[in-house]
Amino acid sequence: MWIDSGQLAFDGDAQMAITRYIDSIAERGFHCEGKGADNEPLQITSVVLRNASGEPTTELEAGEDLTVEIHYRAPARLERPRFWVSLDSQHGSLAAASMLLDDHSPRYVEGEGTLACTFRGLPLLPQSYRSAWGSAPRMGPDLSRTREIGYFNIVGRMKDTASTARAPTLWRGTPPRGVPLQLAPP
Repeated sequence: MWIDSGQLAFDGDAQMAITRYIDSIAERGFHCEGKGADNEPLQITSVVLRNASGEPTTELEAGEDLTVEIHYRAPARLERPRFWVSLDSQHGSLAAASMLLDDHSPRYVEGEGTLACTFRGLPLLPQSYRSAWGSAPRMGPDLSRTREIGYFNIVGRMKDTASTARAPTLWRGTPPRGVPLQLAPP
């Protein structure tokens, strides 16, 4: 069963419910989830996703660069704000860029402006993903909440992208009797 915004969207096989849910996310495309109240110190006016060629997009190939371009309005000057952008799949957080960690932040923001973050060579598998952003003042514990800003899709066939979207791994294991497991090669 799948409930969407309080309404029954599908009642049937669990795998089919998951498939329909994922397909519905892909159909929604990328969108900005709101601008923020007029009294907020930082208001998001729009968000644009760009591919490696700088073109607006909601679909990328595995391994392609993704730029998240955030257009904002700061009614008053904000000194050394910190921003972050995260990319999430249906399974959880996958990648993030955070000025809280690298300290690459603007000296101040004031009025209208744009902040862009490029994720290079995204090693993602074909499916829908969510992007979110957040901001924090230079000092103090008053962090803003992270806000969803939209969805995008990695397109292609799984078998064609598996090598691009896979990190190098090494599996090991020991069964209960201490005899090493023999792992078959892929």
